[in-house]
Amino acid sequence: MSNKFDSSSIIGTSISLNPNLEVSQYDFPEKLNWNDAQKFCADLGDNWKLPDEDELNILYQNKDQIGSFKDEYYWSSRVSEIFEAIVQDFEYGDIAPFQKTAKHFVRAVRKFK
Repeated sequence: MSNKFDSSSIIGTSISLNPNLEVSQYDFPEKLNWNDAQKFCADLGDNWKLPDEDELNILYQNKDQIGSFKDEYYWSSRVSEIFEAIVQDFEYGDIAPFQKTAKHFVRAVRKFK
């Protein structure tokens, strides 16, 4: 499956949270399963990726500064079991495993060294 999303409509005017972490301006416009979330973030190019669990929590802690988040679950890249990966609830901050086939929101990040 190829990426059906235009990278400029996801990245927009990216937001730098610190010297090492940049966040896309927008979520992908529809919920994605974990495998598609991984692939579509990578397909944005220039080292964009699905955030790891710590990066996702940084996004949650700065959600008002970043903007445009929904009060729903977002995928992280962390796998908890063979068929599960970690999500974070952007309304209450809860972190939990979910089946990779479930569909959740996605916000891409990239790190600089």
